Amino acid sequence: MEKKKRNWVGVIVLVFLLGVFPILSYVYMKAGFDYQLDARAELKKLGTVMSLPDTTIFGDTLVGTKMGKQISLLSYFDPTDQQTLAISGKYLSEIHNQFNDVDWFRMDLLVPQTAKSALSAYQEEYEVEDAEQVFFYQTNQSLQEINGSLYVADSLQNKFNCVALADTTGTIVNYYDLSDGKQFVRLVEHIAIMRPKEKAKPQAIFQREREL
Repeated sequence: MEKKKRNWVGVIVLVFLLGVFPILSYVYMKAGFDYQLDARAELKKLGTVMSLPDTTIFGDTLVGTKMGKQISLLSYFDPTDQQTLAISGKYLSEIHNQFNDVDWFRMDLLVPQTAKSALSAYQEEYEVEDAEQVFFYQTNQSLQEINGSLYVADSLQNKFNCVALADTTGTIVNYYDLSDGKQFVRLVEHIAIMRPKEKAKPQAIFQREREL
C-alpha cells in the first residue's frame, strides 16, 4: 500500500514538472515581458536636453563627463524650499542610493543662485555628495522656465517636484511628478529598463604557430 502511495506521489510530481510548471513559467515570463513592453511604450521623444553649464555650482569643471552617453535625470532643485526637501529631496536621495554603483546613470540638478549654502547642508544630510554622478548647476532661470525646458506639461510647470528623464542620446523621454508615489515607482522602473546594453567583449583568437 505504501509503495502505491509513493508511486502516485511520484506521478503527481512528474506531471507537475512536465506539464503544470512549464505553463506557469510561460505565464509568468509573458506577464513580465508584457509589463516591460507597456513601460517602454510610455517613453516618448519629447525633445532635446537643454544646454547645461560647463561648471557646477561649486566651481568644478566638468571635463570628460558623459552627458549624452548616460541616462540622465534632470530637475529644478531648490533646497531652500521646504516642499522640495520633503518630497524631491527625499526621492532624489533614494534614486541616487539605488543607482549609485552604475556608470550609465547621472543626475543633473539646476539650483537657484541663492541656494548654495543650503545645498551643502542637503548633500550632507541626504548623503548625495557624489561628484561623479550628481551634478548641481547654478541657474538664474525660474522654476517655470526650467520645467518648460524639460517639456513638463503646462499644468505642472509651477510645481517644484517635477523631474525629466533623458536617454543616452540626450533626448527627454518622459517627465514625472514626484509628489505622486506611483510616478516615482514608474520613474525607477523606466531608469532600470533603459539601461544601455553592454557591448560584447571581443573574443581572443589564438592561432597556431606555423610548423617549421
